[in-house]
Amino acid sequence: MHLGTWRVSGTNAVNQIDHVLTKRRQSSSVIDVRAYRGPNCDSDHYLVRAVIVQRLSKTKETSKSTRKNWNIEKLNLKDRSDEYRISTERKIVGYL
Repeated sequence: MHLGTWRVSGTNAVNQIDHVLTKRRQSSSVIDVRAYRGPNCDSDHYLVRAVIVQRLSKTKETSKSTRKNWNIEKLNLKDRSDEYRISTERKIVGYL
């Protein structure tokens, strides 16, 4: 019924030349598309409205028990900080 989106000047002929483009996987999100003939847009095209429902997926929350807590207080100890520095230097030299 409201498929025509463009009116040929000087006649009553109406053609469907304006479309709503979506990706194939999101085509099920388009609920309704309609051309409104009433609003005057100062154009020979009719206003096209699309109702689109966006579905959002849930994000998984990480449990706090799986997170590893680092004991950074040990780095304040002189022997531990030297041991850490030497081990990181060895790793860097091994990659070069």
